[in-house]
Amino acid sequence: MIDSVLYQLLAAFRHVKTIRDMLFFLEALFSPKELAQIPKRLEVLKRVAEGEAHRKIAQEAKVSISTVTRASNVYKALQKQNPRWWVEFKQRNCIPTEEFKDVFAELGVFRNWKEKQKWQKRFKNV
Repeated sequence: MIDSVLYQLLAAFRHVKTIRDMLFFLEALFSPKELAQIPKRLEVLKRVAEGEAHRKIAQEAKVSISTVTRASNVYKALQKQNPRWWVEFKQRNCIPTEEFKDVFAELGVFRNWKEKQKWQKRFKNV
């Protein structure tokens, strides 16, 4: 039962063509509080992929340890099922992978979340 509903939801996402339509669709599905959690969970997933400590992620992202653990478990399980997707996820989100570490360094892409924060603070003060 849940699987068929999930497939219907995923099929509905395929028909959304613009960012504005996506926002309307998400606002129809989620409460404002639930919608606000989506970027946090994405940030947690990115940081899990970077290999940061769970407690540190939970503290800085202001989420529970169970949220970080859940993201980590999903990351590990899906990494085995579809490793190519995770390599592309890491590339899209500027998370260095071993084979691309030197390229990211040459391009000046941040190696971790702290480094990104330092640069953001530096440019904010300018």
